[in-house]
Amino acid sequence: MTSGLVPFRVGEAFEGDEHLTVLGKKLKVGQQAPDFWLQHIQRGGDGSIKTVSLGQLEGMVRIISPINAIETQVCKKETDHWIELLDLLPYGAGVLVVSTETVFTLGRWQQDIGTSRVVLLSDFIHRRFGVDYGVLIKEWGLLQRAVFVIDPHGRLAYVEYVKDQMVEPDYEAAIAAAKAVGPKGADG
Repeated sequence: MTSGLVPFRVGEAFEGDEHLTVLGKKLKVGQQAPDFWLQHIQRGGDGSIKTVSLGQLEGMVRIISPINAIETQVCKKETDHWIELLDLLPYGAGVLVVSTETVFTLGRWQQDIGTSRVVLLSDFIHRRFGVDYGVLIKEWGLLQRAVFVIDPHGRLAYVEYVKDQMVEPDYEAAIAAAKAVGPKGADG
C-alpha cells in the first residue's frame, strides 16, 4: 500500500492490542543498504553534533538496531545486551542503535555506555532512515524494532523486523550473520 508517495504496511508491528502502521518498504538480504545521514554527540568529545553516513562506514561490518526509545525498558535492555555481546562480533564490527529521539537525549545516554563500538544515532531531524529502512511507525513517530547487518560492501547480510514491540530481536542470528561476512581469522 502507499500513502501519497510513501509505501506503508499494516499488521506488521504491534504493542499489546495496538496494531501499528509502518512507513517504508521492507528491505531484503542481498540488497544494497540505503545510505543514511544520522546525528550523534561523540562520546567524550566536545559536545558538538556529528553526522554519520553509511558511506563513511564502508569496509566495516555494522549491526544497525532501530529502537522505539532508549528511555523505555525493552529498548534500554536491548542496547545493554548489544554491549554485552560485542566480544562475539567480528573484529572492527560495531552496533549503531537508531531512534527518533533528539541527539541531546541520546547524547546523555551515550556518555554512560562505556564503549565507542555502540553508537546511539538520531533520526529526529529528517526521519529519512525510518522510511528508507521501512521502520517508521506512523502512529508513534518512532522506529519499529528491527536489526540489519550490513557487510563491508554495504549489502544487507541479515534483516529482521520485530513485530511485537515488547520483544527483543534474535541476537544470535544477527551475530551469526555478522561473523559470516566479517573478516576471517588466520584459521578461518
